[in-house]
Amino acid sequence: MLSEDLQLALQGKEWAASGRGARIRRNAGLTQKQLGREINVATGTVSRWERGERLPRPAQAARYARLLRTLAGL
Repeated sequence: MLSEDLQLALQGKEWAASGRGARIRRNAGLTQKQLGREINVATGTVSRWERGERLPRPAQAARYARLLRTLAGL
């Protein structure tokens, strides 16, 4: 069984690549800047993830997924 952090990291990468993370963020009324501030990454980093130019590193992906889960009520 995968650890929770690994599961979150994989989910964060998947949600960044698929656009689901951006949809959850927008539906929650959060800007890229606000999301970046919450997970301690630059606004440009969030933008590159959401455009599919980059994927978050594992620790970043886990923080991203954890916040998105909260925003989505999961």
